[in-house]
Amino acid sequence: FNFIDIKNDNWITKQRKKHEKHHGEIHKFDYKNVIFPIKTLSLLIWRDTLFNEFESKITKQLLQLVHKEREYESSQTQLITTTVPCYLELGLERLKRLELYQNTFEKAYIEDTTAYYIRESSRFISDNGISSYIVKVKQRLEEESIR
Repeated sequence: FNFIDIKNDNWITKQRKKHEKHHGEIHKFDYKNVIFPIKTLSLLIWRDTLFNEFESKITKQLLQLVHKEREYESSQTQLITTTVPCYLELGLERLKRLELYQNTFEKAYIEDTTAYYIRESSRFISDNGISSYIVKVKQRLEEESIR
């Protein structure tokens, strides 16, 4: 912790106690009525003002990066692996932590991955045969585990 974190935590604790004294315990995850740490508040505002509006474009761009990587056109693994966890970070509510990720990125990723490998496997088998295909599958599984 640094000095600002300590001050922030102390102030938040004090404000929450004051709020509970006047309004009772807080049950809603509503940043307009509740005091949050700066990081949590900034994530809530980011999610509610920008991410929700641009989520489909962000997801589409990430899937395009994955596609380019699969085609060996570019290597953006670091960008992908640092951006995808943001979907989890933005699912701030403890019980809904995975929900945002699953509904926005994971579902689209699985659909895109399925379609991609159906196309690739059909093409590869007809051009190279089953034996070569099995070697290709192993290679692709290794590549996907890195992504």
